Amino acid sequence: MFHILPTRSNLIWQLGLTGAALGWMIFIFYASSLSNEVASKPLESGTVSWLGDFRSYVAHAVLFGVLAGLILASLWSWKFGYQFRWTVLAVAAAWSEKVQSKARVMKTLYGHRIGKQAKLPPSCSGVAFNAARDKVLLTRRADNGRWCLPGGAMDPGESAVECCAREVLEETGLMVNVGRLVGLYSDPHIVYEYQDRNRVQGLTLTFEVEPIGGELSNTIESIEVGYFSLEQLKTMDVMEAELLKVFDAFADQEAAFVR
Repeated sequence: MFHILPTRSNLIWQLGLTGAALGWMIFIFYASSLSNEVASKPLESGTVSWLGDFRSYVAHAVLFGVLAGLILASLWSWKFGYQFRWTVLAVAAAWSEKVQSKARVMKTLYGHRIGKQAKLPPSCSGVAFNAARDKVLLTRRADNGRWCLPGGAMDPGESAVECCAREVLEETGLMVNVGRLVGLYSDPHIVYEYQDRNRVQGLTLTFEVEPIGGELSNTIESIEVGYFSLEQLKTMDVMEAELLKVFDAFADQEAAFVR
């Protein structure tokens, strides 16, 4: 008959070690599933970029080093037969979590007044045109693979203009001057569900911005960046709400849109 747990006097100690290993594994999976906006916040400006990578490597080494130690200690306390069974169960659980985490990408949800089920943090985005003003700068998000304007949530203690400039820099590598307000967007029928399952209704201030420095590049939040024409946008997977902002920006209306 198949038994998971052996009858031994030190069963509590064995279960404690096993529980600690499994608990630490769950913590690692949870931390890795957090949305990029939460778990991958860039370092403060002025910090050497490789330092951020170094910290990331050290953090991963510590997390998985502790996990390996707990698993070894746990397996050592069980008979070989039980070690094998627990190892199979652990691998199966890890694989299941890996499959589920791949499915947890940022999603766009639609519904009448669905914003009632979400948070409403203010955010800013930036519209940058090329010199001929016939192309707009877009980024391809790392969390869902779709295209959008560079932007993100405001931090406490900063203005909308500061937020816009910071987000464009973090997502494109470009330093910008923030200009006219293109529009204010707060559709209550669309929410975004992030990898940590938090839901957010957009309350976005979109500005036109002018690059003044930096270098256009991919970042931890954007796997692709580039300038694209309206014709090119027709064949791209652009987030629906972002298309409206782009069209409004191309309209070049003096007064800001309120959507």
